[in-house]
Amino acid sequence: MLASTALAGEFQPHRAVYELKLDSSQMSADIADLSGRMVLEWTGNACTGYKLAQRLVMRVATMDDIQVVRDLRFRSSEAADGQNFEFDFQRFMNGEEIERIKGHASKEGTPAVHFEEPNAPDLALAPETVFPSAFSLALVETAEAGDTTYSRPIYEGAEVDTAFLASAFIGKSRGDDATLESVEMSEEAAKDMASQEWWRVQLSYHHPSRVDGVPEYQVAYHLYANGISSALKMDYIDFKVDAGLSSLDYLPSEPCER
Repeated sequence: MLASTALAGEFQPHRAVYELKLDSSQMSADIADLSGRMVLEWTGNACTGYKLAQRLVMRVATMDDIQVVRDLRFRSSEAADGQNFEFDFQRFMNGEEIERIKGHASKEGTPAVHFEEPNAPDLALAPETVFPSAFSLALVETAEAGDTTYSRPIYEGAEVDTAFLASAFIGKSRGDDATLESVEMSEEAAKDMASQEWWRVQLSYHHPSRVDGVPEYQVAYHLYANGISSALKMDYIDFKVDAGLSSLDYLPSEPCER
């Protein structure tokens, strides 16, 4: 699963860099130390659709001091109406590609995912399934409306056999955010971020076949009304990673009149 962040209806196109460090781990994770970086780049608008480029690199030291580099790369394009979704997901281990999932999904007609790689059968989707940008749009709208929960099946392009149930719990609206004080950004971006409303969000991903309610993955973060996220805490169940926003670049916005 990817580290999901939010995207507002008139979101700010941006490039965000997050520095990763180990928060905690269980013995089953076999992790003595962890560091790395995640880069997210969101572009597009509600007229042309949305594009995401993401890369997450973790450098892991095992209990036996074996060094492992995990590298996830993802690109996607989603139609503005949320009906079509193209994706390309790659997983590398120590520089060697060990998995690639590439294809497209559509909610037109019978909702389904079609894969170019690997050679996998089509994945049927429930009619209420959403893709990442549509989910994030709705999450921001839910927060702005003052509601505290939002849940939908979601397909993000990183699995061939399932869509997860994503459930979000949203805290009260907030003002100043101390986590932004050390973020490298322009004066214009800093002024804009200081004016943004934000919420604490806890997002959980559940496998539809599990009946015990235990999530496969969770992420907590600060969600801004302009679609930018900070202070991520990624919970992989047997280990947890802090992902602090270190730099933020505002990218040019294209006009969109609807």
